[in-house]
Parts: sequence; C-alpha cells; structure tokens
Amino acid sequence: MGGTDYFKIAGKELKLEELYAYSLIGLGNETVTYEFYKNFFSEHQIDYELDMEVATSDLMLPLIQNNLGIGFVAEMLAIPLLQNKSLVRINLDTNVPKREIQMVWDKGRGKSRLADIFGKYLQTGTIKEIE
Repeated sequence: MGGTDYFKIAGKELKLEELYAYSLIGLGNETVTYEFYKNFFSEHQIDYELDMEVATSDLMLPLIQNNLGIGFVAEMLAIPLLQNKSLVRINLDTNVPKREIQMVWDKGRGKSRLADIFGKYLQTGTIKEIE
C-alpha cells in the first residue's frame, strides 16, 4: 500500500526488486511478520531492508498514508483508507504467500467466551455476538 503520492505506480505491476526505488515501511526485525517478508524476499534472491520500522501494523498506516513510504498491510486494516482514497494499492508481479493462523485447544477443557468469538472470527472474518 502507498499514500496518494504513489498514485502513478498504483496502476502498474511492479517487480519485487523495484520496491527499492521507494522507502519501505514494515514491522521490526523482532516480529514474525518481519521474518515472513524477509523469507519471501529471500526466496526471490532479494534482501529485505526496511527504511522505517514500527512496532505494530496500525502504526504503519499513518506513515504510509502520509507518503513516508510504502508497506505491506493486511487488507482488512487498509480497506477504509482505500475506500476513501487516502491509500492506493500497489500491485506486484508476484503474489505474496498467504499466511495462516491456527488455533489449538484442549477438547477436555472448555474455551472462554473470548476464545470462542476469536475462533469464529478466524473462520468467518466477521465478529458477531455469540448467543
């Protein structure tokens, strides 16, 4: 994703190595997300070097929105900003691999209400109050 200053590249399909022409914003090297993207770039024989590191994904959005760089952001977080046109989608010539979240629990023990709601969210992508 990029801010409105990146509109001119939003319609193009960039090669992964072309991202080096722009400031790259991402989560810090102590995160699993950093390792995920580092491995993804490494599989394409490209170093993953960030210009700005932040602690959480929601901190990336204001930096990207204010045109300080581009970054990989979960689409669910970016949808409102894409809809109001304060962010643009930057397409790559290669697909970023899908990530998985797995939830494990002991069937012999009950789940908390929050764990049950979270499990349903992982399955459906929406949060609805459980009756």
